[in-house]
Amino acid sequence: MVLRSTVSWNSVISRYVGKGRFFEATDLFRRMKEERTKPSELTMVSLLNACACLGALGQGEWIHDYIVKNNFALNAIVVTAIIDRAQVWKH
Repeated sequence: MVLRSTVSWNSVISRYVGKGRFFEATDLFRRMKEERTKPSELTMVSLLNACACLGALGQGEWIHDYIVKNNFALNAIVVTAIIDRAQVWKH
């Protein structure tokens, strides 16, 4: 990516998740943090989806903790993603 903003990172991460490339999506998040680009609520929703599809409960819990520690707005999109993913992990 030439211009690396939160929007461009979110676009690529979301696309990877949509294509079932979950490991690549989580790796991009790691790189995003290394470059000190602040993630948004949409980043977290995409990552929660990736974790649920991977069955990565521990990583999903880490993302939830990250959301809480970094004072993300718990809007309807984020809360729904957390609840949806929790239901997947229960089964």
